[in-house]
Amino acid sequence: MPYRQHRDDLLVPLPRRSSDARTAPHVDEVTTAHIPVLNVASADRLCRLHRVRGVCQNAITAIDAALDGHRQDGMQ
Repeated sequence: MPYRQHRDDLLVPLPRRSSDARTAPHVDEVTTAHIPVLNVASADRLCRLHRVRGVCQNAITAIDAALDGHRQDGMQ
């Protein structure tokens, strides 16, 4: 996949807006486009790349805590 640069990057489908479907009649309203979603590993790489480690580290910590909380809720 040309848009997947790192093995840890995730890709998810994003539904197109219905207004997009109206402008292109051959496009079904439920068609999807792939967009990159940052996970903790790729967010960390991005932070190092842009040298904003302190700000990003807070965001990474918050994301990681939210994911851990979600995992624990699912296990109960």
